[in-house]
Amino acid sequence: MRIAPDGRHIAVDYRHGLPELTENGAFQTLCTGLPDQVFLGLSDMAYGPDGTLWFTDSGRSSLSDPTGRVYAWKDNVLRLVLNCVLYSNGICLSPDGAGVYVAATRAHQVWRFSARLPSRVRL
Repeated sequence: MRIAPDGRHIAVDYRHGLPELTENGAFQTLCTGLPDQVFLGLSDMAYGPDGTLWFTDSGRSSLSDPTGRVYAWKDNVLRLVLNCVLYSNGICLSPDGAGVYVAATRAHQVWRFSARLPSRVRL
């Protein structure tokens, strides 16, 4: 769980997707995936300096089944950023917030890509 820049307490949960801890202590699910693609099993998360929540959806992906994903959540909009990651596990941003690093654990690799999201994304 991380505290969002706006003060909300948001977590990534393997079974329940993207829940928020409300003020009364209950969990409210914000998102369980895209309309045609449910989460496999969320794993790790990091906030960018602009408030974008980056998180991994590794599920049970492996070398023989590279189905891990990386998502970005900003202004209550979910965007699929990377697909077919070999067990997307750890995620963090560069100190200046310009780059995102993802651990492709099953491949013993760290992938880097730009944290800049296009204004329109085709999914």
